[in-house]
Amino acid sequence: MKKDTKSTETKKPISYEIREVTMPLRARFTDAYYAAEHATPQRFSLWVECVKIITTLSDEELLDLTDMDIVQISVECLIEVGNKKKLKK
Repeated sequence: MKKDTKSTETKKPISYEIREVTMPLRARFTDAYYAAEHATPQRFSLWVECVKIITTLSDEELLDLTDMDIVQISVECLIEVGNKKKLKK
């Protein structure tokens, strides 16, 4: 599913595609998200892993994003994945 959003930091448009959500993918992404959210100290690599699990963004595309953009995409994907009925439409 293609998603378009706007960076809260740079105000630039961001486009990405969410992979087809299966239960194993949903579980893996959600576990990674909560690990990233509760890590002390915070680790950027955990947020990158979340985005890599749930989207089709390449490393090159991720390099063009800010740290906050990557966290933003993770949060938006968690909301989408949590609302599975919406993804099926």
